[in-house]
Amino acid sequence: SGTSAISSARHFDATTITASSSTNRSIILDYTGGSGGYSWMSFKQSGTEQFRVFGSYDDDYLSFWNEQIDIHQLTLNSDGSTTLGGDVNLNSTATNKPVLNLTSTNGDANGPVINLIKNSASPAANDDVGRIYMRGENSASGQMEAVMIRGQIADPSNTSFDSKLTFYTYSNNSQVKPLVLEGSDIWIPGYIKHQDDPSSDTYFGFSGDDTFTVYTAGGEGLNIDSNRAVTLTGTLNMGAGQKIYLGGSTSRMHVYHT
Repeated sequence: SGTSAISSARHFDATTITASSSTNRSIILDYTGGSGGYSWMSFKQSGTEQFRVFGSYDDDYLSFWNEQIDIHQLTLNSDGSTTLGGDVNLNSTATNKPVLNLTSTNGDANGPVINLIKNSASPAANDDVGRIYMRGENSASGQMEAVMIRGQIADPSNTSFDSKLTFYTYSNNSQVKPLVLEGSDIWIPGYIKHQDDPSSDTYFGFSGDDTFTVYTAGGEGLNIDSNRAVTLTGTLNMGAGQKIYLGGSTSRMHVYHT
């Protein structure tokens, strides 16, 4: 109880530190031997160190050291940033939890930022620069990668740098990529539907043989194949005074009745 100065290392067994003042319950590690160095508290079990908390006077940080895996698991830096040396797990059994909030209270036009950084000494085409996974379980309690967003370097050249963003989902138990953004291009390997209805029968898109097709009411209305041949199913309605122009001296129109 009270204030006590300890000038060298001490070992305490089941020691309680108490104070009569509500504002004076503290352990102070005060290094008075000069500049530099560090102070620490060690956590041991049967003489074997498990963890250590130490402050560096050279680099001005406070670190939580895990002796078992020999890394700084948590470092509080002098610039206000925090460095984590491993995975971060947020777990909760409450509804709609856990939640990760990034809040900015400054008065300018900028908001919070998330950086996914791939720091490579030898960047190459198709290198991943970041992934976001959304996982769930199927009816057999197997964990599934339901949705994945993948960022890649398409061309690492410093004079023609290109990047790519791909969205992955599952269809009939197989992973598919319905949307790819590369450079200024958009790739849509499948069909685009006109409303948020998986059973919608009006849609258009591309098939694997480079064919573009428009479906309405469940039937094919327009088909353009890889040879640029156009097939219309149904009636072609043209307003009064409208024309069809055929360019070139050898152009022909054939009208068949079958």
